Amino acid sequence: MGRVSRTELGRQGESAAERFLLRRRYRVLERNFACRWGELDLVCLDGKTLVFVEVRSAGETGLDRPEESVTEKKQRQIIKAAKFFIQARRINEMNMRFDVLGVSFRPGGETEFALYQNAFELPPG
Repeated sequence: MGRVSRTELGRQGESAAERFLLRRRYRVLERNFACRWGELDLVCLDGKTLVFVEVRSAGETGLDRPEESVTEKKQRQIIKAAKFFIQARRINEMNMRFDVLGVSFRPGGETEFALYQNAFELPPG
């Protein structure tokens, strides 16, 4: 894969993640939804469930498990952005969840995926 910037690695990871999710019958509604609270990498439908997917990518020399880098602070940002998305799109009463998808680019061009469905939840209240 060669040496690439973090931004380019993220872009490549999101593109690979989108292809991976499409093969699993997710329907991608939006990519890189940005608001004052942060960014949602992918917003999808999995059946009738609205899914906010945080994509974490690692290059050949990166983390073994990039998905483990989603901190509590990052989770709070994603939740705030998801709430804004729901309001902005006027979405009512719909099941939703937060998935984390780790994308690891390995030597030789192999790409590994680790999908964690329902990786974290909205806090009560």
